[in-house]
Amino acid sequence: MLGEIVISRKLYTEKAVLITTFFGGPVAAGYMMGENYKALGEDKAGTRSFIIGLLSSILMYVALFLFPDSFIESIPTVIIPGIYTFIIVLIFQKYQKPAVALHKENGGEFYSGWKAAGIGGIFLLVQLAVIFLFIYIMIPDFQTSTYDKGIEEFSKNETEALKAYDILQTGTEEQILFHLKENGIDLWKQNLVILDDLDKIDGLPDELRMQDALLRRYCNLRIVSYRIIEKMILEQSDEFVPKLDSLQNEIDMVLDNLSGE
Repeated sequence: MLGEIVISRKLYTEKAVLITTFFGGPVAAGYMMGENYKALGEDKAGTRSFIIGLLSSILMYVALFLFPDSFIESIPTVIIPGIYTFIIVLIFQKYQKPAVALHKENGGEFYSGWKAAGIGGIFLLVQLAVIFLFIYIMIPDFQTSTYDKGIEEFSKNETEALKAYDILQTGTEEQILFHLKENGIDLWKQNLVILDDLDKIDGLPDELRMQDALLRRYCNLRIVSYRIIEKMILEQSDEFVPKLDSLQNEIDMVLDNLSGE
C-alpha cells in the first residue's frame, strides 16, 4: 500500500504536478505521477501512469485536429489546459495525495517547482515538434508558386479586358464590339478557367478558396456587363443603363470584399 513504504527518494508535490500538467499536457502529468509511483515502490503503476498520460495526449490532439478551425479559435486559450489540469489534480488527490502528505510528515524531500516547470517545458517542446512533423508529413504542401503564377496570368487578362472601357470613349463601333468579344468576354472566360485550375491545387488554404469564389463572381459580373454593353451598341438603346449601373454596383461590392474593406 502507498504510504506504508519508507520513501528515500524525492517526490513531486501536487503543485508541481499542476504546473507541469498545464504546460506539458497529460503526458507530462503521466510522467511525473509515474515517477512518484516508482519512488513509492509501485513500478508497474508508474509505467501504467505514463502510458495513460501519453495516450490521453494523443487522443486529445486527434480530437482537436478533427474539430473545425473556427470552433478551436472560438475557445479561449486557457480553457483546454485548464480542463485537463483540473482532471489531473482530481486524479492526483485521489491516488497520490495521501502518500505525498505522509512523505512530507516524515520529513521526505520534494523536487523543486523549477524542475517541474522545466519538465513541463520539455514535454511541451516535444509535443510541438511532433505536431509540426505530423503537419509536414500528412498535410499536402500548398503550391505557392503555382497559385501566384495563376493570379499573375489572371491580372494580365483583367488589365487587357478592362481596356474595353477606354475604347468605348475613343474607338469606332466595330472596334468596340471586337474588343468586347475577343479581348473582353473571352479573357474573362479564360480567367474562370484559371480559377478552376487554382482550386484544384492540393492544400489550398480556405481563405484563398474564398478569394477565388469572389474572383469568379467578379468575372461573371464582368461578362454579363460586357454583353449588356454589346447589346446596347447593337440596338442603339439606353434602356439597359439601369441594369448596367446595378451590375457595376455589384462589381464594386465584390472588389471591396477582395480588398478587405
